[in-house]
Amino acid sequence: MSSPVTITNLHPRLRPAHKPLERVASRVFAGERKKGRADIILAGTELLHDLNRKFRKKNKTTDVLSFGFGAGGRPDASGFWGEIYINLDVLRDEAKKQHSTLRDGVARRVVHGLLHVFGYDHQRTAEATVMTAREERYLRAAGISGAGETTRTRRRVNR
Repeated sequence: MSSPVTITNLHPRLRPAHKPLERVASRVFAGERKKGRADIILAGTELLHDLNRKFRKKNKTTDVLSFGFGAGGRPDASGFWGEIYINLDVLRDEAKKQHSTLRDGVARRVVHGLLHVFGYDHQRTAEATVMTAREERYLRAAGISGAGETTRTRRRVNR
C-alpha cells in the first residue's frame, strides 16, 4: 500500500528517515477514516519564518505550519488535504534540550499537522483537549510518548 503522504526534504543538512513518518501518517489517515493525500515538507527556520510572516502575520519562526486545501476540514476536489511544513532546526534544538530524538519530534508534528488539515484545532480549551487526546493516541501507537510537547503546551507557546 502506498503512503498517503509525500515527504519532501528541503533542509540542507538534516535528513530524518521518511519511512517511519509515512507509517505514522498512514496510521493517522486510517484512524481518522480519511482518504486522499497530503504533502509534508521538511525545511529549516528561514522558510518557516517566511511562511509564518506571510500567512499568519507573525514575524517569527515556528515548528510546524499546516495549510488545508479544502474548506471546513475537507480535502479539495482531487482528494488533496494540504501541506504541512516542519522546521527541522527547531526540532533538532528541542530534541537536545528535552533529551529526545529528532525523529520523535518530527513524528509528533506530522500527527499535529495532519489533524489540523483534517479540521481539528486548539484555540479553545475543549478543542485542545480533543486534539491532544488524538495526538497522544496516535503517538503511543507509534511507540512515541512522554517526551515532547502536546497541543496544550504548544497552544501556550505559539500565541
